[in-house]
Amino acid sequence: MTALAAAATRHVVKSPVRPFYPFIAALVLLTLNACTNPAKLGPNVIVIMTDDQAESLSAFMPTVQRELAGKGVSFGEAFTTNTLCCPARTSVLRGQYVHNHQVFSNGGPQGGFPKLYQSGFEASTLATWLQGAGYRTALMGKYLNAYPFGPEGENPPDYRAPRESYVPPGWSEWFGFFDVPKDDRNTPYRMYDYRVNDNGRSVWYGHRKDEYQTDVLAERAARFIRQRRSAPFFLLLTPTAPHLPTVIAERHKGTFAGTTAPRSPAFNEADTTDKPRWVRAAPPLNDAEVARVDAIYRKQAEMLLGVDELVETLLETLATSGQLQNTYLIFTSDHGWHSGEHRLDKMKLTPYAASSRIPLVIRGPGVPAGKVLDPLVLNTDIAPTIAELAGVEPPAFVDGRSLTPLWSNAPPPWRQTGLIEFWPRRTLEDYGLEHLNTQVAVPQYRAVRSTRHLYVEYTYGDGSTEGELYDLARDPFELENLYSRTDPDLLAAFSRHAERLQACSGKSCREAENALPEGL
Repeated sequence: MTALAAAATRHVVKSPVRPFYPFIAALVLLTLNACTNPAKLGPNVIVIMTDDQAESLSAFMPTVQRELAGKGVSFGEAFTTNTLCCPARTSVLRGQYVHNHQVFSNGGPQGGFPKLYQSGFEASTLATWLQGAGYRTALMGKYLNAYPFGPEGENPPDYRAPRESYVPPGWSEWFGFFDVPKDDRNTPYRMYDYRVNDNGRSVWYGHRKDEYQTDVLAERAARFIRQRRSAPFFLLLTPTAPHLPTVIAERHKGTFAGTTAPRSPAFNEADTTDKPRWVRAAPPLNDAEVARVDAIYRKQAEMLLGVDELVETLLETLATSGQLQNTYLIFTSDHGWHSGEHRLDKMKLTPYAASSRIPLVIRGPGVPAGKVLDPLVLNTDIAPTIAELAGVEPPAFVDGRSLTPLWSNAPPPWRQTGLIEFWPRRTLEDYGLEHLNTQVAVPQYRAVRSTRHLYVEYTYGDGSTEGELYDLARDPFELENLYSRTDPDLLAAFSRHAERLQACSGKSCREAENALPEGL
């Protein structure tokens, strides 16, 4: 019996209502046990979300492979619903397609943190749902692009930025990187010399060895776990690794010397004459460019070793504090990355698997060990999954669905299709992504990924359109565009289905996803 419980019991014994002593004492003890045992209230949840990580790079993370994938479930067909950071991250926070949360880009009038802040949608996110259910919540790392303000002249009309000390609703603890596009004073991508909002206080980190960004996040996360109080916790960890420019911790430099990017059939695709014109604009990669692709891939793998050690630190801290058995750990990325696929390097933004496929692994109580699941899952599913694990009912606006039934003995009927949407800004430089491949500019598109097909509709700035259709069962590397050879009635059915998905919200999204285009 704790000292507090004993004191409460002694207080009850002095009460004049003697017949009710045992009942009152039992009630007090039950209440105290519930307050001091988070398992009574709900499990802990930790999400580790990397930045621009190609799914194949997970293979270079031994702790993630052994302790998460080996002791949890991996989703082999996991995709983002937008292949750009800020829209994708907002989808994770709210469980919505981009056309519903309306953060269309990383910045500018239609995107970034300013768009979400101005919309008021921060009032209902995964953080507020869990905090409202008694969880201690923490974000540590990258929040949203253009947090807490965008470059001069690029914010939404009539935008009134919050103070730099602003902490979004729902977060009990906040350690968020300032991330202002085109501003070297407020960028988290250098891994050293970055600025953080530390619970409302602006803090600069320099270039000492112990200020390497991923290591700072690991230490802060471990401290948060050790300081757990009576409530269960939700921790969202968002390191910027392996985002360019690749800045590697000294101890990891050269670890993967000689490693090359995967040489799938899509690598430096030999014939792109059937691809849309924006892809045809990219010439074959020459030897120097292939060497650059390999060098970036190798450095990204070495950057991720720091994240792998972060995961190891989390596991050790959870084990020593007695919380590991009551904690779910989710590992993912906001979207993927091109490493030479379809001749595209230093590139994301596309509907192809290289950019849209994400790693997704879940370990925790009741999750089977070492299992790979292949149903089509989306980043919109992360928020409702966590809500269900925490015993929270997500709002009706949520488009995604909980993944928990998929690892049950009798998984239910599941989605057959999902939507990937993309809205471009004027040029690639407008994203604050000057490091990207500037030979091509990805036009606006909407894409339907089904259990067998990838269908894409492109709309260019001049109003012209193009399309793609791939049979993924026969052509998993998206090499043979069947669009021009496909029955127009089937293309029309795909287009109607894409339109239905892009008009859906909440329950109607799940209903639309459960169907296939007519004729399939």
